[in-house]
Amino acid sequence: MKIGKSKRLLAFLLCMCVGSSLCGCSIIDEQWEVVEQYRKETATTEEKAKEEVTTTEALPEQNVLADFMNYDADTLGERIAVPNGYKRVGETSTVTTTTELATTTAVVGTTQQSGTDSAATTTQEATTQERRNDSGNSYSIEEFMRSLPVKKQDDKVMLYNGEEKKEQDSFAAIVNLALDSKNLQQRASSVMRLYAEYYWMNQKYDNMKYHLNNGFEMDYGKWIEGYRITVQNNTATWYNYGSAGDNYDTLLAYLEYYFCYSGMSSMLAESHEANPEQICVGDYFTDEKKENAAMVIDVAENEKGERCFLLAAGGSPGQDIEILKNPAHEDPWYYVSELKDTFSTPEFDLQKASCYHLTTLDSPATASGDASGNGTAATTTQDAVTSSSENE
Repeated sequence: MKIGKSKRLLAFLLCMCVGSSLCGCSIIDEQWEVVEQYRKETATTEEKAKEEVTTTEALPEQNVLADFMNYDADTLGERIAVPNGYKRVGETSTVTTTTELATTTAVVGTTQQSGTDSAATTTQEATTQERRNDSGNSYSIEEFMRSLPVKKQDDKVMLYNGEEKKEQDSFAAIVNLALDSKNLQQRASSVMRLYAEYYWMNQKYDNMKYHLNNGFEMDYGKWIEGYRITVQNNTATWYNYGSAGDNYDTLLAYLEYYFCYSGMSSMLAESHEANPEQICVGDYFTDEKKENAAMVIDVAENEKGERCFLLAAGGSPGQDIEILKNPAHEDPWYYVSELKDTFSTPEFDLQKASCYHLTTLDSPATASGDASGNGTAATTTQDAVTSSSENE
């Protein structure tokens, strides 16, 4: 007759007790380890699953947007939590926090002084963080984007003219960067702003050789030597402005000029196609007509290698940069496995196939044109640029 598993275990325990009385209590621990090992080896699949559930710490519920948000946090990476079972891509055990990066308060409404650039005039009393890297280390683009300052919970998305944006329900967070008052930072320029801030923080000036709509190379390294651009007889050339310098005001003045004469086509000319299945921080999507753009500002991955991401976008007219909600979910993350050929944000639709990556994120700019199909050569003299109203 076969003896059942429970009867065999009971017999074993009885022998253990008898052995303990004969040999002393010192062998009880050793005998119990044998029993525990036997129990684990003979446990059914259901018993193992039940034990795993009861011994694993319960994860927080994530049913609505608020479950993902830490409204006391001042940086993007700390404000928005990843979905349960996911981990931020590129995150190390020693995460660089915003307080470890040099910070200053942005000048609001500064007027231009002789021989210097003025700070971009903002329309809100907010602080902009200069995450300038003077340590000699190079922060990754993931670290940089996660350290971006975000506005407080009840703050509003502001337009370039100081008015509140009419729609205030499209974002999970608002990036807290100074906004110009000239209606220049719109759609593509919001993406290029984030790239430029990252390069400037790491002092990667070889990567900051942006091209205007006509292909003129606007080299930030030359800009900080004191040179500026003038247009005469339909030709753009550099001239000596007479004052070298490199600070945050210098960067903002450079970007203001660049935004005047650039747009979606010039950004595409600086980019190459990217694979959305392997989405990375720094990729961006456009719509079918190449009128709107949203940048991948954070990426997380689960154990299966499935990725999700956050999107950042500006708008027209010029406005603060928003971290967009996902209208298909209660959380702000977009899941690669769910992307259709056309997928929606609260503001506009995007094309999965229209995924791009700025070429200078891979290496310093030499030539470009992968995404637009139009190569651009680096020049110091070029036919006159045309001003843009996001410039398309």
